[in-house]
Amino acid sequence: MGPGGSQLAFKTLFKDFSRAIRKLPKKFEREEAVDDLRAAFAKPLPATFAEQNELYQTGLKRLAFLHMQTGGAPRPTSGSRTIYSKGTKVEVKPADKVDPSLVGGSDKAPYSNWHGGNLDPESVQKHQRLLKRAGFKNNADAIGNGGVF
Repeated sequence: MGPGGSQLAFKTLFKDFSRAIRKLPKKFEREEAVDDLRAAFAKPLPATFAEQNELYQTGLKRLAFLHMQTGGAPRPTSGSRTIYSKGTKVEVKPADKVDPSLVGGSDKAPYSNWHGGNLDPESVQKHQRLLKRAGFKNNADAIGNGGVF
């Protein structure tokens, strides 16, 4: 996308730059980058479309490099998170912080599809309902007339 001769594209580019600059980790880098940004955008736009397009593409490349330096928003990697079950809030805790008295002393859960064990019965029933709804009657539909495949 090029500037199209309008200043709107350059204003959007300026806003994107300023957002990315705010994510720089060091304060002096942010201050320097803001000064450079203001100096670069204070100049008047070139008269020809080709020069404007070239300037815009250069700005996009610099913005892409700035995005590589700053990265995205930090994501939480530890701690608990909140999920909803049956309309109520349930806090999910890491496995090492679960109270052993609540587990019941059993090493394995009654069903677990995370480690190749038994499947959740509710998931199996839901799968069977969906197959029936889609029109599959039994496995013979998939394998044909009694053949191996």
